[in-house]
Amino acid sequence: MRIARRLLLGLPLAALLVLAVACDTGEPDTDSAASGDAVALALAQLGSGGQGIQATGNGTVAIVPDVALLTLGVETMGDSVAEARGEAAASMAAIMDVLRARGIEELDIRTSFLNISPEYRYQEILREGARINGRVLVGYRVNNSIVVKVRDLDAVGDVVDEVAEAGGNATRVDNLRFSAEDTSEARRQAREMAVKDAIERADQLASYAGETRGMLINISESYESGPQLYGLAMGGYDSFAMEEFSTPVSAGELEIRVSVYAVFAIEGR
Repeated sequence: MRIARRLLLGLPLAALLVLAVACDTGEPDTDSAASGDAVALALAQLGSGGQGIQATGNGTVAIVPDVALLTLGVETMGDSVAEARGEAAASMAAIMDVLRARGIEELDIRTSFLNISPEYRYQEILREGARINGRVLVGYRVNNSIVVKVRDLDAVGDVVDEVAEAGGNATRVDNLRFSAEDTSEARRQAREMAVKDAIERADQLASYAGETRGMLINISESYESGPQLYGLAMGGYDSFAMEEFSTPVSAGELEIRVSVYAVFAIEGR
């Protein structure tokens, strides 16, 4: 006769694992292998519920960028919407002429932001014979931004200078980001490095604790970074400065970083 006892385990994911512990009364135990398989299956189903050995692995691969993403635009103020919009349109048209002259294709130019809004200022005003601090309309502001993909990295500084000169004091250069057209191979390499790093760390943790790393229960890519950012912000250039200096821009390297989170069983448990 077989007597079964059930053990109830409370786990972080609110999962319940019920194990049958058999007491042999002389009959052959044919359930040992099946019990081991059931435990392994249950552990796999539990995922990263805090059981076993948990490790994080990191992988980093450096690549050379081949494109620059330049966010630039114009910002104007006027007494009327028509005045502010007209000045912004003229400055942006001059900037677009520069980009076309540089051989930048239309597909590599994308409008990212356009806003026309009233501008107010709080000041003391007279209303119904009383002086109060009220909101007064002082004009209208127009912002128009585009993202430009510059494929010739050696020309980025010159593009910035020419755009700033053409757009005048309304010009805004908000951001410059270096990237690569295809980062798939670098990400694959970084991912492989991250997995190997997680396994090595898990082995170390198990060894220090006097245990042995078992089967993989769960693995996930917890963080993947994009190319690094290079910030650049400025207003308009004056003509003297444009003649004397050019904007230095260095692409450097991009770091593609991947992290993985892995959970392993403890061998024999």
